[in-house]
Amino acid sequence: MKNVNELEERVLEILYQKSISSPLWITESEIYWSIPDMNVTERDVREALDRLVYQRRVMKKVGKYQIEKVEFLAIKERLDSPVSLGLSESVGQNNNVEKESGEKPCSRPSVREWNVQGLVSLLVCLSCIIFGFLLCLLLMNHKQDQPFSFPELQLPQNQLQVSDRSVFLSSKKENQTKNLRKIETEFTEQQKVNRLLNLQADSVRMSVERLRAYVSETNNKQNARLQEERDLILTVSLLLVGLLVILVIALLVRKKE
Repeated sequence: MKNVNELEERVLEILYQKSISSPLWITESEIYWSIPDMNVTERDVREALDRLVYQRRVMKKVGKYQIEKVEFLAIKERLDSPVSLGLSESVGQNNNVEKESGEKPCSRPSVREWNVQGLVSLLVCLSCIIFGFLLCLLLMNHKQDQPFSFPELQLPQNQLQVSDRSVFLSSKKENQTKNLRKIETEFTEQQKVNRLLNLQADSVRMSVERLRAYVSETNNKQNARLQEERDLILTVSLLLVGLLVILVIALLVRKKE
């Protein structure tokens, strides 16, 4: 872009494009980077701006430039005509490229957002691991949880009893009085032993009944404890499922944003 007038027109169009929405002060460097021609140097832009300021077509303030209102209206009228439509579109594309390049850093997630997403992902992974562990534990307890059953301890119904027996001797053997007394004494002792055995059998039977009652009570307590554990595991699993659903929804909403 060796033509000086052409460079000045391009600078004016850039200033015009920057001030379309509202009057804007821009620097010399911004104008230089808005020109796609590699042959134009920053010195050429500075000299063109100085000439435009001298011609009162551009205002300068603290190292920044703004197009004059009269020049702005003249360029607007000229650009609205079909002849200069292609030139204005070229400048507009350059400005769009600048806007896109300026918006990209803003669209990048900040470090804080990355930390939040990483924390949420970590919570999701931990929740999945805990939920899987509890689910496996619940299934194992369900398979292994059989009611405690103990073999019934049965005692023979017939009691150990020895009936009292009487000994009758014929009159022909009255001479055996001594032997009779001895036999009666032995039977008396045997009856005492039989009564003692009956008492011991009753005591054993009562002990068995108490043991059976204790076993039944222990069985009921154990089953109740297992049921409480299953209920607790199920409750924690449901809470984890709810937490996972909430975290997944939060991640989806964050991604959409």
